[in-house]
Order: sequence, then structure tokens, then C-alpha cells
Amino acid sequence: MLGTLGRTYIQHCLNTDLRHITAAYGAGAGARFWVAEVDGCVVGTVGVRPVALVLKRMSVRRGYRGQGIGTALARTALAFAAQRGCKAVVLNTLMVQHEARALYERLGFRRHRQYVLPTVYGYLANCTITMYRYELDGSEGNGPALGGGDWGTPTWTQ
Repeated sequence: MLGTLGRTYIQHCLNTDLRHITAAYGAGAGARFWVAEVDGCVVGTVGVRPVALVLKRMSVRRGYRGQGIGTALARTALAFAAQRGCKAVVLNTLMVQHEARALYERLGFRRHRQYVLPTVYGYLANCTITMYRYELDGSEGNGPALGGGDWGTPTWTQ
């Protein structure tokens, strides 16, 4: 049941901003949306919005995971936030997204708070969302996210 609820929630999210990427992530006011491509195929995405710089839509196709694409996308978003003087980057992820949570924690994101998905499904299934936070001012000692790494040179489309 939880898998179905997770897919329902993800589909709901995708139906909002991803149907109108330009409107949701247009260049105005510091929002951006990046796409990682391999051989002309989109294999990952990440978007940021200027409200407390929220990392959104971090995704890498299953067959391309473990190759550093997610790390490269996250570092790109963090560097973008740092260049704009943001103090932190935050994101939300479902409890069932184990690979994503492990990636965020490896990059230095810290668990900030947890809450139950505020829908009927969320309450019935006790579907927990974790908010992560990455401090850009160094006060939390986040770790290596903005440092170097051996993740190759991806092709970026803005």
C-alpha cells in the first residue's frame, strides 16, 4: 500500500510544476532547472526555487544511478545557492526513498525535521516526510558536497 501512496504523491507533485517547467523554474528571481543527459537521453533532473532555496525534483533514472549523476546535480544546485549568498538549502523526501536519503546524507545534508504527509493517505499510512537542510555558511560542518569529486563531466542543459 505504501508504494502506491508514494507513487500517488509523486504523481501529484509531477502534475504541478513539471507540466509547466518554465513557469515554475523560469530564470526570474533566481529559480533554475537543470537536466543531466547521457547520449542525448535525459537521465537526471534537479530544480531550485529561491524561497529559502528549496531543492526540488532531484531525480536520476534507475539505470544511471551510482554513476555520480545525482552528486553532480546536487553540487550544481548547492553551488548555485552559494553563489547567490543563500545560507542554506532545504529539501523534502519521502521515507521510502532510501537511495535519495543516503545520497543527501553523504553530501552533508542533515535531517532537520520529520512530519506525516498532510493528506488522508499520509495519515492512514503514516507516510513520513523528512526535511533535510544543508548549511552553506559552514556552521553545521556539512561535509564534502561542494568539494571536488570524480563524477566526470556531465552534459548540462539549463
